[in-house]
Amino acid sequence: MGGVTPVWSIRFPYIEETITDASTKNAADDMAGVLTNELDADRDQSLKRASAYAFRNGSQSISANTETNIQFTSEPFDTDAAINLAGNNTRITVPSSMGGRYWVFAEIPSITSTTWTSGQIAIAKNGTDVVRRKYWAISGSRFVSRMTVTCQVPLVPTDFLTLTCLFQGTPNPTSVDGIILQAQRLTL
Repeated sequence: MGGVTPVWSIRFPYIEETITDASTKNAADDMAGVLTNELDADRDQSLKRASAYAFRNGSQSISANTETNIQFTSEPFDTDAAINLAGNNTRITVPSSMGGRYWVFAEIPSITSTTWTSGQIAIAKNGTDVVRRKYWAISGSRFVSRMTVTCQVPLVPTDFLTLTCLFQGTPNPTSVDGIILQAQRLTL
């Protein structure tokens, strides 16, 4: 046999060598082994990618000029028990052995109020803002279709994420609903 590829250990014949059943079988077996190993590694890695998706089904009242933690009512998916609706329905907590860099996304899609001047959406890690975004109301409008924010953040086990909402204006904005807080582990 002529040589071995430097990365995957696939045996192959040199140009001058006669290709035989044995050399073809060796190359085929090596390629099958490499593909199987790569697929197994990807499968193992995907099993280690924690994902949590907390959702607020139904409206939550928000008082003007008061930073309010969103209280989630359901978890459409949660791979590693990061959400505990019965114990604390305002957070996603990083489970043990699931530390790493996370992509985090939050959305408040429907805002209904009588009058407000601005709204803010923030993702906090352990009670400290990681990212905050401010939205200004359109003059004379009662509705904003969507407030979103996203970030990447390093997290260790027991770190927790919360989503807050703040409105400014009078009279009070009345409610928000259909709220999402989602976290996906990107790296180990």
